[in-house]
Amino acid sequence: MANNTLSGESFSAAVFAASSNPITVTNNTIVNNTGGKGLYTTILGGAPILLSEIANNIVWGNTGTDLSLVEWTTLAPTVVSHNIYGTVSTVAPLASDNLSVNPQFINAPLQDYRLSTLSPAINNGAAFQYSGMPGRDLFGGPRVVGSRIDRGAIESTQNDLTSYTVTTTSDNGSNVAPLAGSLRAAIKAANATTVPFEVRFQISGACPRILNVVGNMLDITGDVTINGTTQAGWIENVQYTRFDGTLCLLLNGSDGASSTPWAFHVPNSASNARLAVRGLMFAGFSDAAIKLEGGDNHLISGNQFGGIGFTVPNNNAVRVTGNAGNTMIGGFDWAGAINLIAGSDGPGVVLDNAAGGSVLGNNLIGFQTDGVTAAPNQNGVYVFNSPSNSIMYNSIGNSDSAGILISGSGATGNVVQNNVIGMSLESGYPSAVNHGAGVLMMFGARNTTVGASLNGSGGDNLITLNGGPGVWVSTSGGTGNRILGNTSYANQGLAIDLGVAGGTENQANPGVGPNALQNYPLAMSAISVPAGLSLTGVLNSTPNTLFRIDAYRSNGCGPDARAESNAVLGHFQVTTNAQGLAEFNDTLPLSGALSGQFMGLTATDSAGNTSEIGNCELIRSSTPVFKSGFEACENGDPDPGCAP
Repeated sequence: MANNTLSGESFSAAVFAASSNPITVTNNTIVNNTGGKGLYTTILGGAPILLSEIANNIVWGNTGTDLSLVEWTTLAPTVVSHNIYGTVSTVAPLASDNLSVNPQFINAPLQDYRLSTLSPAINNGAAFQYSGMPGRDLFGGPRVVGSRIDRGAIESTQNDLTSYTVTTTSDNGSNVAPLAGSLRAAIKAANATTVPFEVRFQISGACPRILNVVGNMLDITGDVTINGTTQAGWIENVQYTRFDGTLCLLLNGSDGASSTPWAFHVPNSASNARLAVRGLMFAGFSDAAIKLEGGDNHLISGNQFGGIGFTVPNNNAVRVTGNAGNTMIGGFDWAGAINLIAGSDGPGVVLDNAAGGSVLGNNLIGFQTDGVTAAPNQNGVYVFNSPSNSIMYNSIGNSDSAGILISGSGATGNVVQNNVIGMSLESGYPSAVNHGAGVLMMFGARNTTVGASLNGSGGDNLITLNGGPGVWVSTSGGTGNRILGNTSYANQGLAIDLGVAGGTENQANPGVGPNALQNYPLAMSAISVPAGLSLTGVLNSTPNTLFRIDAYRSNGCGPDARAESNAVLGHFQVTTNAQGLAEFNDTLPLSGALSGQFMGLTATDSAGNTSEIGNCELIRSSTPVFKSGFEACENGDPDPGCAP
């Protein structure tokens, strides 16, 4: 729920977390409603495991409590920040960045909820939103004007940024006495001030203009926005499946003989730094085009890294490392935020900062600008010993190895949801083969969510046409890796693989190995009935333990006679007895004929250990079919009568 205004109504703005899914409520104006509470949140079902966010809202002047969180839960990880409200009820103390002050609208009685010039909401919102900053406000204007987003649904036009305008492509390479009007001079000016700073561009000539970076650029130590969208000729990207924008400024780090390590660098020591980069192209940097080792609340959006003719590749596009904190790479609900990350010698994006907490959202990784032609990175994304990162809504293809690689015991609590891995979303859905697994977890990577959360639904990834398993928790992988509700088929390996490549047979559980070598349920029968799909089967695993059982439809049987996941059929729960057995007879409510197709099952324990998809079971019809002697039965027997 974002960028809405609700006013003068006889009801509340109620937000429900259903089926253990998190909620996002950002940048709303909820005022002067007479139906009771202003913003009311509650939980239907289990508490969400993934992060919920309630931020940058104005909730004011409602007849009941403005912000009601009493039916929320302290068990659900939640960020409640940078809101303005009159009254609040909550089960836990709120951060000091929430304000209880008059938001000072222009004319609230006439429902003009624009912010007056003295409003405390202007340029005072959160520097970072886990759900991303909207591209536009309620009225379609720019969403972020100034140093920070405004609170509420409507952005003001007040810009509090100090600025420097770059007027030349030249660079003398001197950090002591940079050329006037150059990018280097702009960064030197930014570092000399203590206020938020914007670097703008006004370079004469037609697009593209090439800025050759001669020698190491100055480190960035302040709050700096480098805004390539200010250059004449820039056109915003409007597609999600390709990169059709016009970027007019290319930062080139290589002269063919030697390369500069990075275009922009925030050092470890710059703990208060913040860097935002928009609307630029990068090529030829030998370390990472943008390397973030310090600061936090960084934003990298609407840029092109690599995939540029007649240029040297970057080693990495973006690396978040060292002491760096939260970083948004891309964005949500706005095609203009997408980055194109292409043709890197190493992984396209590297996340190896100890704090983690970055969001990689809605990027095109491994493609040329047409969204089809391959521009391989070594891996699309590499997460190493970094926790709690979110990789969501990206298209990741054509990697030389795995599409997403998550490695190291410090890589815990990472989330991979709603990505397309191994295929283009352009017309005809052409293949974009990652030459390893779609998602690979190794060297102790643990507690990863790939797809749905343990008690939730949704978040499914489409993982197909890859050169290895769809999702592979390798022999060195850790435990607690939830792999739920994904569509995964036509890979050169199992849809879900634990340990050595290929199907792992059931054994005494819990085992020692990736995901505790969780056993898969044995599907005994699958009958298409009017009420849905009737399943019988048995799970042999850890005694006296609750398990989630997920069912998947498979167009055919994959490697090792295992089912794949062409579609998600649903899930239910079972509990094993003292001998570790759980026999089940359950009906999933589904519509449509399923007979003649196949299915398979996974089991996931409460610690999040998901099994491989089990045996490939034919779905039969509950309706008797009379055959002549010239027709084959479902089991291949040509005799009339078709014995069951």
